[in-house]
Amino acid sequence: MSAASANDAILDEGLATYSAALYAEDTAGESEFETVMGDTVVGALTHEEVAPVSQAGQLHEFTPEYQSIVFQKGAMVFHMLRWVVGDDAFFKALRNMAQQYTFKSISTEEFQKLTEKASSQELTYFFAQWVNSTGVPQFKRTWAVYKIQKGYQVVGKITQDLDIFRMPIEIRVIPEHGRPVNDRIEMVGTTSDFTINTPMKPLQVVVDPASRILKYDEKVKTAVVMARAEQLVQQQAYLEAVKQ
Repeated sequence: MSAASANDAILDEGLATYSAALYAEDTAGESEFETVMGDTVVGALTHEEVAPVSQAGQLHEFTPEYQSIVFQKGAMVFHMLRWVVGDDAFFKALRNMAQQYTFKSISTEEFQKLTEKASSQELTYFFAQWVNSTGVPQFKRTWAVYKIQKGYQVVGKITQDLDIFRMPIEIRVIPEHGRPVNDRIEMVGTTSDFTINTPMKPLQVVVDPASRILKYDEKVKTAVVMARAEQLVQQQAYLEAVKQ
């Protein structure tokens, strides 16, 4: 199996990068997998704004930009797709691709159709957002706690700046005692509300705690700036590195 064109390189390089992360998950456990995907997020965001994944053919191979967009963001596309459709449908689509396209080339559009069939979901919005466009969200949340008969109720709102955005979002409420309570909501547009009940007093609300979505936060922003600076030092662009 091979990518149909240079613009479909995600199906080679992006999938290979994510497969390496899956191997780490299988052999070293969830903690190592999260470490690998954390590094992948930083790499993906280092040059994410340069071009969409679907325009990989316009980039020069082996450049930092190509590595960021095709390898790293490409891997994150597969990671997010897995979150959207679920493990069963995701791995079924990969198996079907391997079986149906042995010794053949495959385009991103054909892979989309395979995944839609495996998941019984329409995924045009996902590929338009993550493959054919640039831009990632930065989530903000506000919340209030109310005492109810059987514990507490957390009522909150999530916002982000991308007008055209649709993704399932995991919300985690961390209580004073006991286990965290997780909920999954479908966010469409810039704002989404959530309500979560917990038997214990809530202390914290975390958006996307398992980092299943390519996004900015303060920690990631700092890591991305440092990564860009390191690349500039390697290119001997010292003044630009200092500015970073």
